[in-house]
Amino acid sequence: MKKKKRTIIIVEDSIVIATHLTSILSEYVIHTFFNGMDALNSVKLINPDLILLDINLTPNSNNIQMNGHDVIKKLKKDNETKDIPIICITGELDTKKEIRALELGAIDYIRKPYNSIIVKLRVEVQMKLIEKNEEIKRLNTTDKLTGLPNRHCFDERIEAEWHRTERNEENLSMLMIDIDYFKEYNDTYGHLQGDRALKYTGKIIKNSLTRKVDYVARWGGEEFTVLLSHASYDGTFEVAERIRKNVERAFVLTKSGDKTKITVSIGAFLCNAPKHDLTIDKFITLADNALYQAKRTGKNKVIIFTDV
Repeated sequence: MKKKKRTIIIVEDSIVIATHLTSILSEYVIHTFFNGMDALNSVKLINPDLILLDINLTPNSNNIQMNGHDVIKKLKKDNETKDIPIICITGELDTKKEIRALELGAIDYIRKPYNSIIVKLRVEVQMKLIEKNEEIKRLNTTDKLTGLPNRHCFDERIEAEWHRTERNEENLSMLMIDIDYFKEYNDTYGHLQGDRALKYTGKIIKNSLTRKVDYVARWGGEEFTVLLSHASYDGTFEVAERIRKNVERAFVLTKSGDKTKITVSIGAFLCNAPKHDLTIDKFITLADNALYQAKRTGKNKVIIFTDV
C-alpha cells in the first residue's frame, strides 16, 4: 500500500525563502503562510506532521504582530496542536532567542543562510521519529489478537466522545457484547480455536458498523464494546441486532475446516444530552447491567437501558 505523503506547514515572511523551502521539500505536502496569525488559524484544519517556523515574522494584514516565539506558545498551550514538532529556521543570531525557542518547545533550530541538504536531512530525521512514535502508539493501543483498539484506546476514545457529545448536546450509546458460553467453546475446541472465534467475532462486529463515527474495541476476554455517537433508541437497537444476527449466521471454521457456531449477548445503554449527573463510569456500568440482563434472561439477545 502506498504511503501517504507527510504534511508540512512553512511559516516564513520571505516569499523567496518560502518558495525555496517548498522546492527542496517537494516530496511533502506543503502549506505556506507568511505570518503567524494566518498559520495558527489554519493549523487545526491542516493538521501537519511538522512545522518550519521563522522566528522574526512580519505583521498580518490587520497589522497584528506575532513572532515565532508567540506562535510556539499558542501551539503548545492547545491540546490539539501541542504535539506537532516545530523546527525554527531563522537568520536571528541572538543565542538567547534560540534558547528561548527550544525552551518553549521547538525541537530543532536551523540558522540562515541554511544548507539545503541539511534542511532536508533534518526534516527526514523528524519524519522518521514521527513514524516510530506512531508505530509505538499503534502497538500500545491495538489488541494483538483481534487487531481492534484495546481497552486503553477505548478509555481515551470514550473520554473524548463524552465531552464532545456533552458540548454538542448529542445522545451517546454504548454496546457491551459478550460471546455466549465461551468457556464451554474453549473447553470443547481448545484455546487456539477460541482465539479464532474471538478474531472472527471482532471482524464481524467491525463489518457490521456502517458509519465512520461508530467505534469498536476489544474490552477484554470475550467481551467487545461499541460506541455510537448521536444515537437514537431505534438506531442503537438496529446496530446491536445487526451485530447479533451477523454473528449468529456466521460459521467459525476450525483448522481442519469444520464449522462451529457462536452467539453473542448484547447490552446497551443510551444516555441523553445533556448528561446531567451521569458519569462515564456510571454510563459503562449501566451498559454492563444491560448485558447482564441479556445473559441472565436467555442469551443471544439485545437488551437496551436508556434515560432518554
